[in-house]
Amino acid sequence: MSNVVSYLTQEIAGIGGKVKQQLEDFRVYEIPAYPCAGQGEHLYLWIEKTGITTFDVVMQLARGLHISPQDVGYAGMKDCHAITQQFFSIPLASKLELDKLTLKNAQILNVQQHINKLRIGHLRGNRFEIVVRDPMANWEENLQKIIEILQKCGIPNYFGPQRFGSQQNTDRIGNALLRNQREEALHTLLGQINPLDTNLLKEVKQFYLADKYQDAFNIIPSSFITEKHLLKLLAGGMPKATAVTRIPLRIQKFYVSAYQSSLFNQTLQTRLPEIDQIWCGDLAVKHPGRAVFLAQDDEATKLRCQGHEISPTGPMFGYKMIHPAGKQQEIEQQLLAQEHLDVDLFRAFHYKGERRSYRFFAQDIRIQKQNQIAQIFFTLPKGCYATVVLGEMMKVPYTQPDLWEDEENEDADT
Repeated sequence: MSNVVSYLTQEIAGIGGKVKQQLEDFRVYEIPAYPCAGQGEHLYLWIEKTGITTFDVVMQLARGLHISPQDVGYAGMKDCHAITQQFFSIPLASKLELDKLTLKNAQILNVQQHINKLRIGHLRGNRFEIVVRDPMANWEENLQKIIEILQKCGIPNYFGPQRFGSQQNTDRIGNALLRNQREEALHTLLGQINPLDTNLLKEVKQFYLADKYQDAFNIIPSSFITEKHLLKLLAGGMPKATAVTRIPLRIQKFYVSAYQSSLFNQTLQTRLPEIDQIWCGDLAVKHPGRAVFLAQDDEATKLRCQGHEISPTGPMFGYKMIHPAGKQQEIEQQLLAQEHLDVDLFRAFHYKGERRSYRFFAQDIRIQKQNQIAQIFFTLPKGCYATVVLGEMMKVPYTQPDLWEDEENEDADT
């Protein structure tokens, strides 16, 4: 299993360079799904945050307004190493507390009233303003060629490297959990040392491998919440297999969904040369939307695909996912056989499965040159990764954590 992906524009050299050298190099603006009603039992706070996570803002709002974090709504996670703007919702009853609220590394720009609480996926997309520093010489010509291909064929709808964690292993943990291989899941999480680990994390894992669980617990950063919880249980004498069952179900589901995502990426790599074509037997999706239909091999269907009205889809495997026919079915069945995977295993985690478009389209793409800086602007639908777009443009390996590591994209309401 590999999270290394192929580029659609592989034959064109990327512009290279570096992103996120400064917080202002990466700006994200949420595009709301609908305007606020101006009335209702909820307040929508338009907040700009700088260098902190979406969850940091949630916790600051909860503490400052004396409400539960569950009372704070948001539509999607936004990048941490960036300046971002997005909506958060709070109960109307907290309005009087707002005047006394002080936020760290965030500010409220606007307050509106609305009927419903904001929930994951309640947005149209995100607008990005990105600075690439020190690109290759004469980068504009190559970047323009790349953009032309992406606008014609679409952008591969890969799950970006953030989906697989800072150690690029959440999919392997999910694979083990799905098969009830508890000790294997624990070993992958805490016992496998890899090049992406910091020196401190390597030391934690060495203590774990030596059964020195208390020593590992004492030095692991508090941000590793799941790992720290497991080490505490192990230090208290709990058997490894039992400790794994104490991982909250929502966290286990996160790992399993990462495995789903890895499987999708693998089928997308196989289909990559023809993601802009509909095959007979494909389950196609109409843009925008999620409902799929069985495609026919006729001229009208081909024209709809060429016109960006519909796209082929790939599998987010689950126990009730509908299956395609023809060549696409062969691709998916071959992967299941290769993985020795029975999709009924997803039932324990309540994943019915669904189809995901193999491509997406960026809107309003434009570039500007300023000295040794490339400025890139584009708008993406919800649930799509800016890192995938930048990967095509820069051709910088996804495995470089200093470039790509950031928050999980949780715009999609899956």
